[in-house]
Amino acid sequence: MGESMMNISMLINDLDLNRGGITRVFLDRASYFADAGYNTSILSLTYKHRKEVIYEELLKQGRLSSAVKRVNLFDYFREIYTRNDDYTEEQTHISDESCEFAHLEEYDAYQHTRHFNHEGHYTTFKKWDGNGYLKNTTHFDLERRKTKTEEFDEQGILKRSRFYQVASGKVIYETYHTKDGHVYMAMDYNLDSYKLEKIFFFSITNQEVTFLNKDPLRSLQLLFFDMIAKDIGTKSIIINDSIELTNLFVKLNDEQYYKIATTHNNHFEKPYKVGSPIKKHFHNLFMNYNHLSAIVMLTETQKNHVQKEYPTVPNIYYVPNALSRVPEFNGRKKTKVIAVITRLDYQKNLQDLIYAFSNVLKKHSDATLFIYGKGSEEEKLKKLVHQLKLERNIEFCGYTNKASDILGESLFTVMTSEFEGSPMVLREAMVVGTTVISYDYLYGPSDIIKDSITGYIVEDKSVNELKKKMMYLLDNPELAKSMGEKAKQSVIANYSEDKVREQWLDLFRKVTS
Repeated sequence: MGESMMNISMLINDLDLNRGGITRVFLDRASYFADAGYNTSILSLTYKHRKEVIYEELLKQGRLSSAVKRVNLFDYFREIYTRNDDYTEEQTHISDESCEFAHLEEYDAYQHTRHFNHEGHYTTFKKWDGNGYLKNTTHFDLERRKTKTEEFDEQGILKRSRFYQVASGKVIYETYHTKDGHVYMAMDYNLDSYKLEKIFFFSITNQEVTFLNKDPLRSLQLLFFDMIAKDIGTKSIIINDSIELTNLFVKLNDEQYYKIATTHNNHFEKPYKVGSPIKKHFHNLFMNYNHLSAIVMLTETQKNHVQKEYPTVPNIYYVPNALSRVPEFNGRKKTKVIAVITRLDYQKNLQDLIYAFSNVLKKHSDATLFIYGKGSEEEKLKKLVHQLKLERNIEFCGYTNKASDILGESLFTVMTSEFEGSPMVLREAMVVGTTVISYDYLYGPSDIIKDSITGYIVEDKSVNELKKKMMYLLDNPELAKSMGEKAKQSVIANYSEDKVREQWLDLFRKVTS
């Protein structure tokens, strides 16, 4: 396969805004391959009725190259079943003849309207987007129970209808609509278990209906990959970034795809150390190695650990994540500011950071800790801050897309995770000249940070040692800046897009030769 003709697909289950490190890795990798001239596509499997809005925002934010092709399973079938692009507005909207009266007063403020029938019963709620296109509708029975919803695409064209069992509120039937107003696919759910039972396809040339009733969703997904492969015409490379899709991924046709599975996390169960049991998803991945061209680890350390655990698996490789495409930081350090960007969940172990910082404040009472991110532990962490009376010095700032500015202004950042794969935020901090103080967890810090030169590696779970390093850098801000500059030089030298892309290309040559 000539490299100029190489087709590279990136598989992910779902793609959305406000996602963390794996999404950034995925988007960056797709972008640097596409920008280098390779035929690069993103393949996603989850239904979203306004997928293009997400793509447009990713392009606007500079998180995705416009050269990347985007193919969603549901949108793909919608396109090939659309017969006529010259559809009229009457074809694309569902009329609700039961609505005779409309409450319009909330439209200007909230872009929604409420509709009533001739007997005065509230029957329908309609939501519009900022461009004036209908976004979704909800229909109710006389007891205000939901009976049906309709979802419209970016142009206000009906895309999916969902029908509900009134008593349970569960979805029992779905219809999917072409741009020219026809139903091309339907999903039928069991009325007792509410699990998907059948998928119907409605022919565009005659009155025939075809069924997928044996593992219908998996059958639909495999049909999608088969059709994509036939569209490409040659055997192509596909990279899976969603380990939960392993059982689907290994079933892709070996004659159509070179299959490369990536991993993004520690493969051990708690306490996440060598000798711990292997997580179920990872064991499943490694045991299916013979159905894959390659399994990729993000660090040499993890690769070595996996090879010791699975010595008969021959196709384990190491390719790191490249530096994230964050804007260059041109601002100045704030010597009393510490910023942390992370998910607020148990894995990140942020209570240790809060306890350490509470002790730092005994000497540096004017220091401020800004915590960016969202997650299941947010209320618990806020309660801890309240109990320790730290509200004046610790602020929870929510999700951000401005990592370079936030981390660039921070004197240093801190990582207290229980485990990782190879955290993107570590390199995102280093590339803007910010020193990282990190627990010595698996995996990432010890592979990337040169202790006491480009950052600090602290004994795992040692809150006291963490406090000392934080206090030391607050005492010596110029040292923190100097270490940050060395960190920047180190990650640029080792994890640039050009260098990592070449490592991927070397792997492609091996699996396709």
